[in-house]
Amino acid sequence: MPHASTNGIETFYRVVGEGFPVLFIHGGLGGVASFLSGEIHDDLFGRRSPYLLICYERRGCGRKTSPSDSGYDLKTFAMDAKALLDHLDFQRVHLMGSSAGGPIAIRFAIDFPQMVESLVLVNTAPSLIPEDDLTLRIRKLVESLNRDGSEILYQRRPSDAQLDLAELWERPNAARLGKLNWYEQRHQERLKTMESMSLQERACRYCAAFRMHDAYDHVDLTGELSRITAPTLIMHGARDLDIPIEGAHTLFRNIPTSEMHLFADLEHGLLSRERKEEVVDVILDFLGRIDRRKPIGEGVK
Repeated sequence: MPHASTNGIETFYRVVGEGFPVLFIHGGLGGVASFLSGEIHDDLFGRRSPYLLICYERRGCGRKTSPSDSGYDLKTFAMDAKALLDHLDFQRVHLMGSSAGGPIAIRFAIDFPQMVESLVLVNTAPSLIPEDDLTLRIRKLVESLNRDGSEILYQRRPSDAQLDLAELWERPNAARLGKLNWYEQRHQERLKTMESMSLQERACRYCAAFRMHDAYDHVDLTGELSRITAPTLIMHGARDLDIPIEGAHTLFRNIPTSEMHLFADLEHGLLSRERKEEVVDVILDFLGRIDRRKPIGEGVK
């Protein structure tokens, strides 16, 4: 897989297709589950795409990009994306952010508006971390990580987060949606796969998710949304329990150039569900409308 030294880290990426470039910023908070599944979504549009798709593994995420102990903040994440585009010599792109990739895409669109032809925000929000008991619990674990280090936190990890931090909300949400058996089966498979990793690697990957969570904590981009000038598509599932639909409404109210498309019966992860093609159709229609407004050949390189 191609990789590049960008903004102080090794970034693994893939470029597929032809046409005007689309940069996709994936979701998730990294960690062991992200390592086991990988984060290169080069099949996002399928074979019918008229676009050149750029996908990469974010800092601290995926199978290839090694977690670092620093650089966990939105401005650095946005700079990581810009550094990759600079390396690939792309000056302007359609920008897509899904879930935890959404705030990074928002930060990018605010900081580098000259590089953003359009913005697509999928099941995301300007603020991802609620003020609740779970967040308070995670903050105490982050304090332990900063005080004691990754291996000690991993050895003392909570019984309800043996594989990954995301268990703390994914398991209860799966139960509420009637999908607990499916979730537990996948969880057991991942635990078995994790056994092949060294203790040091497990601890490093496990703790990366806590650093990532801390990067989003106390962050609310609502007050800056009006600075976004690119045409923006907001997409959300009404049954999303991970990032409630109120976040989509906040984006729509505060981004002057936005339009919104809601899926009444879909949950979180619109780009990985059984109706992914329907979701992609909406995205391609939006990008096509934007492309018809600009001169042929503008902005690719």
